Amino acid sequence: MSRTSLAFLIATIAISSLTAHVASLQAQAKPLEGKLAGQVSDAANAPIAKAFVLVHQPEGKKDFIVKVSNGRFELSLPPGLYDVFVSASGFSPSCKRIKISAGRSAVFNPLLQADSGSSGAN
Repeated sequence: MSRTSLAFLIATIAISSLTAHVASLQAQAKPLEGKLAGQVSDAANAPIAKAFVLVHQPEGKKDFIVKVSNGRFELSLPPGLYDVFVSASGFSPSCKRIKISAGRSAVFNPLLQADSGSSGAN
């Protein structure tokens, strides 16, 4: 093997090793996010066009609010436990604790019940 070939081989191995190390450091610095997706529906399983989804992390980190326009919602979240609150006008709200795992999707399809207290009687 010539000196040039040997130098090229050593340089290639060094660059490959450095690239793998940098990629490993980047993966450690930013944890993979997971996804939360679902569809807000009524008791007859029909999508509720206008709803709100509030995603709260009990550890006091940032809350997320999603305005649902077609019944469906999806958002990326850091791994952890979340309280997910869903509400829509004319319906009783729903809440569920959801675990989000790195690189995985969690599904929450709340079925909201018509609000019996919205009869308009005072």
